[in-house]
Amino acid sequence: MPEKSPFFVLPDGCASAPENMAADTALLEAFPRPDSPRFRHYAWEGDAWTFGYAQRFDDVRAQLPRDALPVRRPTGGGVVDHRDDWTYALAIPFGHALCRMKAPDSYVAVHAALAEALKKCGAPARLALCAESAKGPLPACFMAPSPGDVVTPNGRKLAGAAQKRNRHGLLVQGSIAKAGISLDWENFKAAFIETLAGALNAVSMHWEQPFIPPQILRERYLSSEWNRRR
Repeated sequence: MPEKSPFFVLPDGCASAPENMAADTALLEAFPRPDSPRFRHYAWEGDAWTFGYAQRFDDVRAQLPRDALPVRRPTGGGVVDHRDDWTYALAIPFGHALCRMKAPDSYVAVHAALAEALKKCGAPARLALCAESAKGPLPACFMAPSPGDVVTPNGRKLAGAAQKRNRHGLLVQGSIAKAGISLDWENFKAAFIETLAGALNAVSMHWEQPFIPPQILRERYLSSEWNRRR
């Protein structure tokens, strides 16, 4: 059997929305070991909202509190309220089998690992079916599931994600709504890393070195040019 590749798990972090988006982009595009999958879980400083790359800023702004400062993600999807969620980013190198999957298939592969981890920790979960998807435009996440989202047995959405592919590989940015879920989140993180490692055919390893996104990325996500570009 071929030797399994390392799967690097970064230390937990807490930062502002622009800093977190810069770090996620750097996880894909500027990681010291670009040949291996890598993962980070992080929290948010203060109230935070992000929105998908293709969303119109004015449409997003109309949905949020007057003093909100939403930040455009590098990935797609709708508006995500990060005031009570469990957030992660997963970067997969370009040549990896999961990166070569079609977008719906890679989406399901990651969410299948997430649902398995939730079940291991005592939170029943499954993947949403096509028939459960909301009809018409859906600008805000967690209002209803899309196919492949993680839901409760009765269909309430628990987790969603967005993806970006480029020459560096695949970036998955995911969010779990914590409201109504009673979990030991440290145990869940360990279980999720284990199930992801299985899906990636890799061995998880702690990344101990400092990982700071380049200044050019930090400036990007702070800029009005980036956030208001549509």
